[in-house]
Amino acid sequence: MSLNKPLAERIIRDAVKSIGFSVRLLVTAGAKAIMVVNVPDIGATPESQQSSDEELSERATELTKQFNKELSGRMRRIERDLNLDLVDFNLFQFFRFVIKNSVALGFTNNDDACFSSVTFIFHPDCNFDKFVFFDEFHPTKRIHERVGRALFAVVPELVDVTP
Repeated sequence: MSLNKPLAERIIRDAVKSIGFSVRLLVTAGAKAIMVVNVPDIGATPESQQSSDEELSERATELTKQFNKELSGRMRRIERDLNLDLVDFNLFQFFRFVIKNSVALGFTNNDDACFSSVTFIFHPDCNFDKFVFFDEFHPTKRIHERVGRALFAVVPELVDVTP
């Protein structure tokens, strides 16, 4: 699989521009608290890691970093332009932490997909509670729960319950 760098960079720019437009629309509609979540390392997914193209994982990681950098820059400009404070959640670093510390967190496999969406076959050791990835791209329920708890830990700072 080959990554067309100019195309990938155009997709990144367009996606970040669309997210920026959506955030501005939310503010215009009256949103007072907005959390912006970047993307996890696509190069760390089983799809990227197990590709026959040895450089794919590195390129995917670099493009992920580029997306996150451009997203962060766009959000800082929006904060400055609209005089507001967006809340950031660094999903990239969160997933890196989970993968690096997967054994300590109770996972036995952070490399393979528990289920192949290509072959429709389960990994011989598949245990959804012990694998980081459900399929080639998506994390398991247990990882989603961890992300949800981490996101929720930020939410109380955002909620103003005064009448």
